[in-house]
Amino acid sequence: MTRETRLRGRLAQLLAGGLVLLLTGCGRVAPGPLPVVAGHYPVHALTGLCPPSQVHTATGFAGDGQVLGYEPGWGILVGTNYHGGGLGGRYGPGLYRVNALTAQVTPLVRLAIPPGDTVRATIGDGWVAWVVVSTFNGAGEGIRAINLATGQIKTVLQTSASPGPSDLQIRDGTLYFLVPTPAPGPSGQRIDAYNLTSGRLETVLAVMVSSGREINAFTLGSGGLFYVLANVKPTAVGTHRGQIVYLDLSTRQTTTVLQEENAAVALAADGSTLALALYNPPLPLRVLPYTSVVLYQPGAAALTDVAILPGIGTAPLHFFGHYLAWTSFVGGSGGGVFNVTSKQIYRLPNSGLVTGVGLFGGLLGWSGALVKSVPISSPGSVTVTQVTVTPDVAWCRLTQG
Repeated sequence: MTRETRLRGRLAQLLAGGLVLLLTGCGRVAPGPLPVVAGHYPVHALTGLCPPSQVHTATGFAGDGQVLGYEPGWGILVGTNYHGGGLGGRYGPGLYRVNALTAQVTPLVRLAIPPGDTVRATIGDGWVAWVVVSTFNGAGEGIRAINLATGQIKTVLQTSASPGPSDLQIRDGTLYFLVPTPAPGPSGQRIDAYNLTSGRLETVLAVMVSSGREINAFTLGSGGLFYVLANVKPTAVGTHRGQIVYLDLSTRQTTTVLQEENAAVALAADGSTLALALYNPPLPLRVLPYTSVVLYQPGAAALTDVAILPGIGTAPLHFFGHYLAWTSFVGGSGGGVFNVTSKQIYRLPNSGLVTGVGLFGGLLGWSGALVKSVPISSPGSVTVTQVTVTPDVAWCRLTQG
């Protein structure tokens, strides 16, 4: 048995061996940067996880609908920036609720989204929160939230600060979001918490750029949140050395979980298992740039490389039970679902999925223009790509078992 085989076997035991108490090493910095080892996991078509008979679709978003969340009893949250004039485009810019059983679409909030801007949103605890962010100048118009039962709309934050609020997440009736600190004070980022019932807004974490660090991303964990604290200036082309830190929301104490050569651009947590999207990690024989999805548990000797996502950009990650889903917005790599227990990867229906995939509360949703390679008769191996727009939004249910 080779050393690599033994190491991969040990990692498999770590990943499948239950949850580890995250804070048992409180105050102790994890060694790093850790080596990254390839998982070499079998790849299957999504039909092995979601048979066609169990897949539902909603059309009319003209390839621009994005599954942004799902809450049982309230439905699927779909956002679109589409401005009309295309094939089958019935739904203009705004947020929509989709019935997971009947695929009935109900307008939730109509939005005036200038061309080039995007809507980010999340659903949870009977609320939907959203923000419109400019792709070009980063100026946001602020955060709003709507109560799905009453239709009441609240203004969570009114700001035009660049780059605009992002990373909206709802937990226990509280909305958490990452936002830049506004002028004229020192520049930086902060993570705020807004109680959707009482309207109380507080800052749970703030980092100033003058410290040489910045918050790249965050995700909610059990009793707290994980966030990426990275160097403001890259240590090399495409690399941002940083740390993964855990913040206990009850005590406000922080614990460094992982030191990493390349700070994550996205992360997700399920118990103590972390999934990280590392931009341009230092692996040999890879063409830059790219993002790699890796898994880590406190105490592990290495990061496990799950998937390579060509292209520059973030890779949103979602956990549900022992499933991990990801997507890549660039490079035509689409997305996939990884069964952490069985070590199987399921690719989405088409490698040209370009807008998104989400795994929310047991529902796997995907959307976007599907790129299809069509062979053409020629002396050489020449192909052209044909862009289709159906299904606009599709989903199926997963089980935790």
